Amino acid sequence: MGVTQIKEWFNRFKDGRTSAVSEQRCGWPQTARSAANVERVRKLVMSDRRLIGREIAEEVGESKDSAHAILHEDLNMNRVAAKFVPKLSPEQKRPPF
Repeated sequence: MGVTQIKEWFNRFKDGRTSAVSEQRCGWPQTARSAANVERVRKLVMSDRRLIGREIAEEVGESKDSAHAILHEDLNMNRVAAKFVPKLSPEQKRPPF
């Protein structure tokens, strides 16, 4: 923590603040990765697995990066041989004996 921040917190407590918990800050709402958009992307990919990120983003109305994040983080999918497929778990990767 820098000296400037320490002075700022000192002044806040000097003015009567009693809690060290930060207050809520406003910012852009997280709308791209909502449950509705995740479901729309899932349906798009399941209907046509050859769609590319740009096409998915245009259909959903979000950015390419948001579509990419939904595919990889929320739906746990990777592009394999020009198709999106679910990632395999370690148990699924083992060869059958």
